[in-house]
Amino acid sequence: MKHFCQAFLLVLLVAAAGCREGKYDLRFQPADDSRYRLQTDISGKVTVKMLGQELKQPMNTSISSLLRFDTMPDGNTQVAFAYEDYNLSQGKDKTMFSLDSLSQKDSAALRVLDMMSSVEFNATISKKGQVLTKVSTDSLWKVVEAGLQPLEEQLRKQLATALRPLINDDMMSGMLEQCFYVLPGKKVNEKAKWKNQIRMKSIFTMVINNDFELKSVKNGIAEIALTSTITNADQQVAMPGLALASPPSLGQPKDNTAFDIMGMKLDADFKGKQQGLIYVNLGTGLMQTARLQQQLSGIFKINSIEIPMDMDMKIDYKLDGL
Repeated sequence: MKHFCQAFLLVLLVAAAGCREGKYDLRFQPADDSRYRLQTDISGKVTVKMLGQELKQPMNTSISSLLRFDTMPDGNTQVAFAYEDYNLSQGKDKTMFSLDSLSQKDSAALRVLDMMSSVEFNATISKKGQVLTKVSTDSLWKVVEAGLQPLEEQLRKQLATALRPLINDDMMSGMLEQCFYVLPGKKVNEKAKWKNQIRMKSIFTMVINNDFELKSVKNGIAEIALTSTITNADQQVAMPGLALASPPSLGQPKDNTAFDIMGMKLDADFKGKQQGLIYVNLGTGLMQTARLQQQLSGIFKINSIEIPMDMDMKIDYKLDGL
C-alpha cells in the first residue's frame, strides 16, 4: 500500500508539472539555414510646437532586409542580417526630405545601398528572442563612409543624415528585438502573461517595458497582445532623427553629453506608450506579422529653449520565407 501511494503521488506530481509547463511552446527556434525577408513600415506624424505655431510633419520609413538563421551548439540561434532596400521620406508630399532606393536607380544613394547590401552582420538570439550579442555595424558604416567620400559635400552630409539612423549597433539590435523578443521561451497556456524590457535608439535611447499576453492559438499561429510603456534612458539625444542626425565627425554625442548643434546643447525628455498585436508561428517562434501603435510626447531642449513635440506612429512588420 505504501509503494502504491508513493507511485500514485509521483504520477500526480508529474501531471502537475505537465500542467504548469503549458500547452504551447513559445520558443525562438527557426530551422537551420532558413531565410526570410523582413518588411518594416513606419508611418505617422510628428507635431512640433514652436514660437506659438504648431507644425505637423508626416514621416514614412519602409525598410526591407534579408535574414538567415542557424542553430548554434548551445541551442541559441545566430542570425545574419543584410539590408535589401529602403524608402525614407519626411514632410508633406516628401517635400522636406526623400530618399528612395527603388526609384533612384542612378543616384548616389543607390550606389551606397549597393555597398550596404553586400555586407552581412551577425547577432546571437536566445530562446526568448533576445539579442545576446551586440550587432556590430562598424564594418558596414566604414563601407558607407567610403562610398560617400567622392560625393559633393552637401550631398554627402544629406546621405549621412539619412543613413546614420539605420546603421548603428543599438538601432540594429533594438530592431531585431522589437521583432523577435516577444516570447517567454517556454511552454505556456492561453492567457499566459510575461514581461521584458528592451532599449532602442530612435530620436533618443528608448527604454521600452513590455507586457505580453497569449490571447489565442489558431492553426499553429499564436496571437500575442502587447502593451508597453516608453521612457528615455536619460536626456541625451543619441539619435536626433532625420533632420538632425549626423556622422560622429559632425557632433554625435559621447557618453552622457548632449548633442551639440553649433555650440548649443540639445537634449530631450520623453515618455509614451505602445500597443498592438503580434502573430507568431509556433513551429519556428518567428513573428509572422505585427501591427503596433506608438505615441510619444515630450520636450526637446536647446540650451534654455524648450520645444514640445508629439509623435504618433504606426509600425507594421511582415516576415516572409524565401
